[in-house]
Amino acid sequence: MLTGLQYGHLQPPPTFPPWPTVYRYFRAFLEAGVWEALRHHLLVMRREQEGRDPTPTAAIRDSQSVKATAKGAPETLTRPEI
Repeated sequence: MLTGLQYGHLQPPPTFPPWPTVYRYFRAFLEAGVWEALRHHLLVMRREQEGRDPTPTAAIRDSQSVKATAKGAPETLTRPEI
């Protein structure tokens, strides 16, 4: 979810149109995928400027940030006795 900049922090009209107009454009761009495409394009450009491959070939997943249970998961990781 994008949070971005609150309308109250933009320059007042006539620099920017009234907030319903700004919001309508923002929602239209969001639904059309403009923001995601822009983010991806900027990411690729930055990676190329740093001399890196534009598309990463690996990812890191932090398993510590995902909790299995509130107690720390020992009961979910042990096999039940038969």
